[in-house]
Amino acid sequence: MRLGSFLGLLLVAMLALGAPGLGYADELDKKQVGVLGRLNNQVTAAQAALAKYTTGSGPLYTQRLVDDFAKKMARFEEMLAPLPADNEEVKKEAAHLDELRKALAAQNAAFAAGSAAKEETKAKIAALSEASAADVESMKQLGEMFQGYTRYALDSYGFARWPSNDVVVELRGWSEGWPATQKRYAELVAKYEEAAAYRGHLEGKASMAHTEIVINQRQMKERFPEFKEALEKFVKDAPAQLDKDMATLAAEANRAVAAKDFGAFLNPDGTIESLRNRLTNMSSAWSPLVSEDQRRPVDARVNAALAQADATMEKLATEIIRENKGPKDAYAGGDRAKIESLVRQFWAKEYPKESIVAIRITASAFERSVAWHYDAAARAFVKSDSSYLPVRVVVKDGPKQGIMWPCGVQKLHLRGDELRVSWPPRPSRGAPPAWRLFLSNL
Repeated sequence: MRLGSFLGLLLVAMLALGAPGLGYADELDKKQVGVLGRLNNQVTAAQAALAKYTTGSGPLYTQRLVDDFAKKMARFEEMLAPLPADNEEVKKEAAHLDELRKALAAQNAAFAAGSAAKEETKAKIAALSEASAADVESMKQLGEMFQGYTRYALDSYGFARWPSNDVVVELRGWSEGWPATQKRYAELVAKYEEAAAYRGHLEGKASMAHTEIVINQRQMKERFPEFKEALEKFVKDAPAQLDKDMATLAAEANRAVAAKDFGAFLNPDGTIESLRNRLTNMSSAWSPLVSEDQRRPVDARVNAALAQADATMEKLATEIIRENKGPKDAYAGGDRAKIESLVRQFWAKEYPKESIVAIRITASAFERSVAWHYDAAARAFVKSDSSYLPVRVVVKDGPKQGIMWPCGVQKLHLRGDELRVSWPPRPSRGAPPAWRLFLSNL
């Protein structure tokens, strides 16, 4: 039995018996004594119930409880009102009830303040959510970008691809925009941290927009650590890997010359070509992430290694050119005539003195790539959605020989599938032997 209940019963019994020391039992009749005892018990029980909510760690205090306690207080007041106010035991119970009244007032005031704060937060979150479309798009962009962290792995196939390939271009863009990416990420996390943690009820468009915030910020934050770790590991390990690839390239080139294996220089998917691409692509993705003092010696070693490979290949130049065959034509798409026409127009504008002998499209289909990258000029993240088709343009180089210049055609899906020609810078030493051939071998 609760102490309050026991004391209430004891009070009823003592008042009923006219116990000495209580002094005013004769002022209360039997019915009033019973009312006073029940009031004492109920007020004590209400105090215990209220205490569960005032600790801050108990059940949630709600408007329903505010109303319930208000009804109880009204009932207690009704029970106390008919009792003689000058009776000492009635005075004690009135003080007892006043304690409950004060505690309840404090709890209700705290609840009202909390409710107002919640409404203010709700309004702020709703307004922020409804105006979040651009930022949510940025979160999506970064989430998709961070998902591609494996591209920074040293054994990534992307490094072995042609330098103008969309995957390679995108990776360079990630490196160049890394400082801006980190800044934008921190801004989005700070701006939407409260909104992402909010679990209250919103209505209409605000609710849908808030859901987008929660989903996309969670994905962005979950993926960021892996991307950052992969990039930092790449920065640390790339120089040693580049040195290793340089040594392998030199060894492969020397082996090919010693064995008169000119085919090793001609295979576009062979070890030598892959190593050349790896050196070019890996260094171009690494350089924007380091200081000028770190970059300069590594770039110098890479350039020297590529030049040495060209010089080594020149030892077999005659054999390579004599045995070289024209690239196979693999594309049979319905837009082939349009693609060829575009390439011819481009060549006439950029290289008006060159005569095109043949245009060979070396892939059977466009390869699509969708990504986001930081555009330094625009100072913003830009979505790219394009497909790439590798092309070799064979032009005359004297009466009997030709040069197979590489280029590519991009299909820009965000511009209504507009077609555009892209091409890598031409080597300063001119076309290497692997790009030359006798026209009779075309």
